[in-house]
Amino acid sequence: MRANSHPGASAGASAGVSLLELCVVVAVMLVVAASALPTVMTAMQQYRLRTAGRDVAAMLQRSRMRAVRDGRHYAVQERQVTQSGLSYSQLFLDQNGNGSYEAGEAMVQLPAGVRFNSASAPALAAASLGYTPQPSSTALSFNALGLPCVLRNGICTNWDANGNPVGVVYFLQDSRHAASAWAAVAVTPAGRARLWQWSVGSSQWLPL
Repeated sequence: MRANSHPGASAGASAGVSLLELCVVVAVMLVVAASALPTVMTAMQQYRLRTAGRDVAAMLQRSRMRAVRDGRHYAVQERQVTQSGLSYSQLFLDQNGNGSYEAGEAMVQLPAGVRFNSASAPALAAASLGYTPQPSSTALSFNALGLPCVLRNGICTNWDANGNPVGVVYFLQDSRHAASAWAAVAVTPAGRARLWQWSVGSSQWLPL
């Protein structure tokens, strides 16, 4: 007498996945992941720059308020420091005017790999800003009214030698990957800080 066969056995075997099919699925997943990686890296760069830009803007507003509270002008300075073998960019309020950072002074440190770089930044037009920014070599100060100013003949004035209201732009660069990413913190003649981000796709600065 012949033994009865189990219908479920053949059904289970036909429902299985072969090694070849599994390899194909894995290969497709790797291709999709590889194609998405540049987009993910770009998004991470932009996020880091936006965060750094907001931190810089917040520090500048604290510096502005400190100048108003103390009723005097203060200069904002940049510097490079090395910590645990890594180089960092810092921006600080030079309250005692000695050109060096002292504990207690307002300060912001950019993340590793992000730095201030005006020399090679994409141009941010005065028409977009609404004012003509000072040269990158000009140190920003805030006067007792909380307005950006530059030193002329010992006086911190909010009008430059050409008769332009004083405003500046700080350019931030993240160049750790193949394509550099950029952000900018613009300080208007009214003392307001505004964030911008460079769009590689449209080759233009976009306000945030």
